[in-house]
Amino acid sequence: MGDYNMIEWTTQSEIDNQYQEIQKSYDQKNWESLERIKSNGNSLNEKHYQVVDKQPKHITYYRHFSKDLDGKSSMSNVIAVEMALGTRDLVERIFPNPTTNAITVDFVSISDQAITVELFDITGKIIYQKKYNVTIGSNNLNLDMSQLSSGVYMLRLESYNNVVEVHIE
Repeated sequence: MGDYNMIEWTTQSEIDNQYQEIQKSYDQKNWESLERIKSNGNSLNEKHYQVVDKQPKHITYYRHFSKDLDGKSSMSNVIAVEMALGTRDLVERIFPNPTTNAITVDFVSISDQAITVELFDITGKIIYQKKYNVTIGSNNLNLDMSQLSSGVYMLRLESYNNVVEVHIE
């Protein structure tokens, strides 16, 4: 996407600190480590930290986790970072690909609108076509692929300001 989120924080002092970690989530349920920073243990000086998330989504949630050498830990409150919408709708990801049952399309729309989803076989014949109403921001489209034969297909998503075509297997 070419965009990134920069997370910065400062500690006033660090006593017996083992590491600090920035964790991220797209749903506030499933968290992953963005970056873990090993500590030097003790510091009475102010320290500044910075972590860059090179793969944010439209809305990404972050929290700070700190663990001490004695096993004690602390967790910050969650913050949400919302990327500014540009001038075009965008497909964030299509998964799983290849698939046998269904695919999910994560789509960010810059407006409430109807989009057209089409699926073409290898000869260019339309085998699926449907309009979906999407809202401004993040949307998930789930497409049933279980009735299709194994092969390569072209998925086409058309919004009022963008057309995306992706090969799916």
